Amino acid sequence: MNTTYPGNPSEDRAFDLDDPRLDALLRADAARDAYVEDAGFTLRVLSALPAPQRMRSYSWLGPALGGVAAASVMSFSPVMSELLAPLSFVLNGHWMPLQSLLVFVPLIALAYGAAWFATTDTT
Repeated sequence: MNTTYPGNPSEDRAFDLDDPRLDALLRADAARDAYVEDAGFTLRVLSALPAPQRMRSYSWLGPALGGVAAASVMSFSPVMSELLAPLSFVLNGHWMPLQSLLVFVPLIALAYGAAWFATTDTT
């Protein structure tokens, strides 16, 4: 690939993108009025285009399937009874122990955050 340009006194010098002359030419071109009169052609083309449609996002599907898979694995795990034991205290009208709150509050926050992100993702 030839990286030299004609008129350069040293033909072996590579093309410099930080050349102040090139920068000045580009700035001068950008400062000029760039509108080209087209007798309404652009307006006719843009008005003939269909209205933009909102694309459906299925990004929530991955976290949802992951949650279902994790829940199904946890339901058969002996650890599940240990995790749900503090909830039986709450259902019986007792206070939940602090150690259980330190486990459940971050889990609930993470689940809520994942659900919020999945529903608000626009890509």
